[in-house]
Amino acid sequence: MKILRLSETSQKLQKKTIWIPNHIVIFIFLFFVGNLIGYAQLDQLANEVTNFVDTSGSIADDFIKIVKIIAFVALGITGLGFLYLRNNNQDLSEKIGKIVLGIAIFLILLQVGESLRS
Repeated sequence: MKILRLSETSQKLQKKTIWIPNHIVIFIFLFFVGNLIGYAQLDQLANEVTNFVDTSGSIADDFIKIVKIIAFVALGITGLGFLYLRNNNQDLSEKIGKIVLGIAIFLILLQVGESLRS
C-alpha cells in the first residue's frame, strides 16, 4: 500500500471540483435579479394607475370647467357680433346667429351631461 503525501491528497481533492460555465451563473443571477426588479416595476406601475384613477375625477371636472369657460366666452363674442351685424349684413348675421345657436345647444348638452354624471 502506497502512502500518499499530504500534497498529493490535496491535489486529488482539488481535481474533483465541479465546474459550472460562466454563462449559466450569469443567467441564474440575472433571472433572480431581473424578477426582483420586474416585481418592483409592476408594483410601481400599480401605484401609478391607482393614483391616476383617484385623480381622474378631478381632472375631468377641471376639463369640463375649462370647456364651459371657452364656450361661454365664444357665446358672448358671437352674440355681440350678431347684435352688431344684425342690421348691416343679412347673410353674415344669419351665419353668426346659427353659430350662436350651435354654441348654446353645446352648452345645454354639456350641462345635461354633467348633471347625469354627478
